Amino acid sequence: MISKKTKKRKTVAAIILVPVAYIVICTAVMGVQLALMGAQGAKSTAKEKGERRLEELEAAGVRVEYEVYSDSEMSAGDSKEDVRLYYFPAEEKTDGRFVLICPGGAYHECAVDTEGFPIAAEVNRLGHTAFVLEYRVGEHGGNYAALEDLARAVRFIGDNAGEFGVDPDGYALMGFSAGGNLIGLFGSEDAGYAKYGARKPACLIMGYPWCNLNVRSVNVAKVVMYSLLNSRGYDGLIGKGATKRQKTDMRVPPHVTADYPPTYIMHGKSDFLVPASTHSDALYKALTDNGVRARYELCPGVHHGVGLGENTAAQGWIERALDFWDGQ
Repeated sequence: MISKKTKKRKTVAAIILVPVAYIVICTAVMGVQLALMGAQGAKSTAKEKGERRLEELEAAGVRVEYEVYSDSEMSAGDSKEDVRLYYFPAEEKTDGRFVLICPGGAYHECAVDTEGFPIAAEVNRLGHTAFVLEYRVGEHGGNYAALEDLARAVRFIGDNAGEFGVDPDGYALMGFSAGGNLIGLFGSEDAGYAKYGARKPACLIMGYPWCNLNVRSVNVAKVVMYSLLNSRGYDGLIGKGATKRQKTDMRVPPHVTADYPPTYIMHGKSDFLVPASTHSDALYKALTDNGVRARYELCPGVHHGVGLGENTAAQGWIERALDFWDGQ
């Protein structure tokens, strides 16, 4: 006969083991998803296409890299010297419209190699001039530096439109992950272009935008991960000590109004890092509720960070997005 003490020990063990097993399973599931995401990203971003285009421009004697701030501004001690604008001219003369690309990186880094240069190369192939913005992030960010950098880049391109051979009006902004958050905020009148004295973009193109920050999940490991990602994002855009109101204002959907720019969204159904169900779904609803012209491409089997999306169901999405822009 089992004693009361033995029963009690088994009950205590069960109470401890069940949540531990749950955490282990959640962590293992997330580990598998991270591995799948990394493997897909390695095949889909086509990093070498960006490198090859840079080599072509260098061989042709094209100046690619620019600073958008003056010497005096860069000497002020707020890391403006880290901001870079990369110029990818169209291979043939065009109507002058351009695409300004903001890579992602959770406001902790700026993934120009995978979500910048290869995208610019593809935009060039499709007949448009592109720019890639390396904006302030991480410890060099805060105080909405990324928004200031984006506004300055738009004005810089406009001020030097003749040199670049572009038309400063009718431009498109393209952003990935946190870059999608950045252009989403910039596209709004209250938080973006009007506030910073820049031209309004004619179109927003978003790849898996991190646009509705939250920590919702039944997987406890993911809840922890989302909390850490959000914390990095708050620090990288707003700075340490962000208020609850400032954090809420980082969400893009509440900034959408009837005069918001037409928006194209591509998101993967298998994206667990920035789930479409809590991010792009919410943004698309805000767009349609406000009568904003929008197109939402939800791609099966596609993870986060695919960039061009080669060898996935998203392949060719950049061309489809530019067709949407052409139709505005």
